[in-house]
Order: sequence, then structure tokens, then C-alpha cells
Amino acid sequence: MIKAIFFDIDGTLYSHKTHQVPKSTLKSLEQLQKHGILIFTSTGRHIIMIEHLLGSQIPFDGYVSLTGQICLDREKQIFYKNPICKADTEKITAFFNKKKVPLTLMEETRRYTNFTSDQSGEILKNASSFPPPIEDYHGGELYQASGFFCEEEADEFLSSLSNCKFCNSSAFRLPCYEIRPFRVLPTAKGRIPCRIYILVRALQQVQSPGLNCY
Repeated sequence: MIKAIFFDIDGTLYSHKTHQVPKSTLKSLEQLQKHGILIFTSTGRHIIMIEHLLGSQIPFDGYVSLTGQICLDREKQIFYKNPICKADTEKITAFFNKKKVPLTLMEETRRYTNFTSDQSGEILKNASSFPPPIEDYHGGELYQASGFFCEEEADEFLSSLSNCKFCNSSAFRLPCYEIRPFRVLPTAKGRIPCRIYILVRALQQVQSPGLNCY
């Protein structure tokens, strides 16, 4: 029996050609909920960008944002978060302050950058994103960073981070690296990747306490 379905946003719910969610998709999501199936979004985007792209037209039962680093319930209250460790945060913010490349930092309620360039602005536009405001880092917890590195810069900087993983945003063929914390969590049946763990947590948050997906 299907209890819940997790949807990506880019190219799944949201079309970057029409810049909207198809009416047929909205109708299908509504039918799923009428049949008692929970619907979640599971995306690499921040809740700020989720709201920018989708508005309030889809009443999700929960949100797995920033590839699992922040999870929110249907009221958009955080029930799970996995910040970047202090040591890596210090390295990322030190690089951020040098302003060598456009670097966007993600906190719980903030999405901001050190500076923008014509290239970064064009890339964000192609991904249906708006440029984040230029702001300073004020000591908050970081959950993700996105930098417009060349390959050499990426290798030099990213290799210094001890508890983060990074990947190129290949979905749009962008020269952009996303930096995220990596954590493997223990359970009663061994160790599982954080991504699986938070999907289970998301289900348990809105479903009956008896649900156990381990």
C-alpha cells in the first residue's frame, strides 16, 4: 500500500519551459491526497525558492529541502536539520569573505551571496532562480553552499572540507558546485545514509506513530 510519494521540483512538478506547474499535475496531486496518500517535495532547493517557484498552489504534507538538510512539516515548521559542522563552516565562510567566486550560503531562513557576476546571474536565470541578496555572514548555522567555481578552484577549496560532500549541479549543466554536510546515521538495523533517514523521519512526522520504515 502506498502511504506517501516524494516529488522533485525541477522538471518533475515545475516546467522550466512553461515556468509553471501543469494543471494536469495539480489535479493528479489533489487526487492522491483525496485517496489518503501523503505528498512531499524532496529537492535541493531552499524553502525560499520552493515558495518562489510553486507559491501556495500545492498543499504539501511536508518538505525535504536542501537535499535533506532541512525538513519541514505541512505548516513549514522545521522538525529535522543537519547543519554543516563548525570546522567546515569556518572554512566556507572564510572563503566566502575573500570574494574570489560568487558563493551563496543557505541558513534556515536566509539565502544570500557574497557578490554576483554576469555568469552567475545568467545561470540562475536559466534555472528559474532569482539572484540572492548580497549580505554578510553573521554567525548562523549553514546547511548548504553553492559556488560558481572552475574545476581547479573547486578541487583546491573543496578538498579542504572534512565533513562535506560536493557535487556539480549537472541537472542544468551548470558550472556550480553544491556543498552539503554528509552524515551516516545509526539505526537499530545498522547505519543508513542521511537521505534515507530523513525520508523516514518525514513520514513519521505526519503519519501514525506506529509507522516504522527501518
